[in-house]
Amino acid sequence: MPAPPRNSLAAILAAHSKSSQAPDSKQKRKQESKKGGSPAHTRSPTPASSSSSSSPNLVAATRAPFAATSPQSQELQSRLPSSSSSSSIEEKFPKKPPSTPISTTTTTSSEASAAPASLPIHADQILTTSSGKQINVCRYNTTGDYILTGGIDRTIRLWNPETKFCIKEYQNHGWEVLDVAVSPENGKFASCGGDKQVFLWDVMSGTTLRRFSGHTQITPKSTNPNGTIRIYDIRMGTLVTDHIFEPITSVCFSADGNCVLASSLDNTIRLMDRSNGRLLNAYKGHRNDQYKIRSCLSNSDAYVISGSEDGKIYFWDLVEGKVVHQMEAHSKIVSSIAYHPKTDKMCSASVDGSIRTWSAVPSPA
Repeated sequence: MPAPPRNSLAAILAAHSKSSQAPDSKQKRKQESKKGGSPAHTRSPTPASSSSSSSPNLVAATRAPFAATSPQSQELQSRLPSSSSSSSIEEKFPKKPPSTPISTTTTTSSEASAAPASLPIHADQILTTSSGKQINVCRYNTTGDYILTGGIDRTIRLWNPETKFCIKEYQNHGWEVLDVAVSPENGKFASCGGDKQVFLWDVMSGTTLRRFSGHTQITPKSTNPNGTIRIYDIRMGTLVTDHIFEPITSVCFSADGNCVLASSLDNTIRLMDRSNGRLLNAYKGHRNDQYKIRSCLSNSDAYVISGSEDGKIYFWDLVEGKVVHQMEAHSKIVSSIAYHPKTDKMCSASVDGSIRTWSAVPSPA
């Protein structure tokens, strides 16, 4: 795989990591054999019949993480924030007064002044499904004019975020809807659900064009409980696997396609170099150790954004890895975040059944 461009996210983060005395950014990608574990993210070719590949023509490669005793691992761990040692349910999920609803303006003026001006931290619109049940996913279409949502009521809804109007409903899943993906031309979208089915939909007619089946297992709380990220190249017929060793809840690419952002159930979000599997940065501070939460990058790749099990939304500086802002967003777990593809807006969904949109500019009174 060719090296990323010099101005890519991976190159910028590698340079920043080197200047901050991070793990050696010039580490060679070569196959080694060591007693006690593999070196950092080594690509180890395996036969096509490996258990990680279901296709006999697929060439698989596995990249292992840092060895626990390696100096790179120790240096990296010293840079990461320490997690709380308490495991009580009261501390993980503090109770909120049931009679106090979430305010339509959740960021005070002092908090807003401290946050970067480009962050969409101001409540814009509140969309609520007719069922008021748990929402698992929210997605913008490629122009950002519409939002698709799916949840536990087995229904996908198409929204106009400006008018708060539900334009169309799509129903065919037998179980809850877990995820949706919109085609580049916006005429089709795919959805997957707890019924182990993937449907391809026509947006205008609302009919299913194709149905894909064959999955034998569903993981409604985690995308991959085995802690592996698999990147398929369907043109070359190759598969590369990166090991996190923590259940993964969401994966997305950066805008330049050179980095992979992965959320996992150890209260951590990781940014990895797509070309070699190297860990570029890690983001902590939110709560995510039990439920599936989708994180994302801003459309400029400047910030990492994620919901949390405490009902908040967190923003991290992508290069520095520090929390630059956090805010109360929903009354329950924030299950999904999607950033507008063109402007500084975003939408969020929650298990409380609400969908909200956010803007960098306060709404007029």
